Amino acid sequence: MRRYIFAPALIVAVAVFTVAAGAAWLASGTGGSFSRSTSVGKPTNVAATATGTSSVQVTWGAPSSPSPAPASYDVFRYFNNTGTKICSATTNLSCNDTGLQAGSTYGYTVEARLGANWLSGQTTQVNATTNSAPVGTANFKVEQVVAGNKTAGTAFQVRVTAQTGTTTDTTYTGNHTLSFSGPGTNSGFATGVPTYPTSPVSFTAGVATVSVTLRKAETATLTVSEAARTGNTSVTVVPGAATLLRYTSSSRDCSSGSVALATNLATWTSKVTRYDASGNLAGGGDISIAVTKPAGAGGNTPTTPLSIIGSTSESGTATSYRIADGQPPAVTITAASSGLTSATCAVDR
Repeated sequence: MRRYIFAPALIVAVAVFTVAAGAAWLASGTGGSFSRSTSVGKPTNVAATATGTSSVQVTWGAPSSPSPAPASYDVFRYFNNTGTKICSATTNLSCNDTGLQAGSTYGYTVEARLGANWLSGQTTQVNATTNSAPVGTANFKVEQVVAGNKTAGTAFQVRVTAQTGTTTDTTYTGNHTLSFSGPGTNSGFATGVPTYPTSPVSFTAGVATVSVTLRKAETATLTVSEAARTGNTSVTVVPGAATLLRYTSSSRDCSSGSVALATNLATWTSKVTRYDASGNLAGGGDISIAVTKPAGAGGNTPTTPLSIIGSTSESGTATSYRIADGQPPAVTITAASSGLTSATCAVDR
């Protein structure tokens, strides 16, 4: 009877060969090979695209089928012979690399990871070159979001773009303290002052949109500045709808709301004017203005109503009033028309 002897060394050699042939992933930090039942591939379709002077976006696809899905991906940047891991992504197959130098070339690879230690190996390197830095003087481009005339007292949007020369400076981000100037005011009216955005103003990729309200009917240059950076745009402001009446200066000025006469029996003359809420002369349709005074307070108030004709703002007939002998001081007369805030004038001796 023939006897067979099996050599243990031969069995070990066959086992080692089987492990090495089935290895697809490398254990990080071990230096050894381990068997996997299914091979896991590297990420696919890796691409790198510059998105500005200081940023690059890296994208990739999952390994091809039948590879099992990796738990995450690591993205590496290579620059000046130095490799740096910049992202660890899971479901989002992209990475935005920022803080780079303008006009410089960077290399990128992507590596799939399964668990804490199993790595696919890095993909072939792809390169991207960041945009060159713009050339020119730092400035602001200032423009109306919607072009056209603006109504006094009504807010509108202004877009402020930080530029270097004629190129948008996308690095100009975050909060900045801007100064606004140029348009005028209507003195004597509490609502006659422009309204500008409260600082700081927030910029995103070099652009901010702010709300501005101008009051004076005029064509003005709106200037926006911060330190040496400045820019402007022309804005035409037109009056709003008429909201109030005021006595205006004629032979005696009652625009402040009162007038003093030197003696009894003296007369004063003052016209009635129509304004919008911001203090601009306001036109409109024909209106009739009734003038009233306290009973027995003196003579010469017009016996017929005043009127504002067409688009003109001053009445064609002035209001005359005489303080009669013996009347008390500060007699108030009132000019009123439907829908408008009335005008009053205290007539004193």
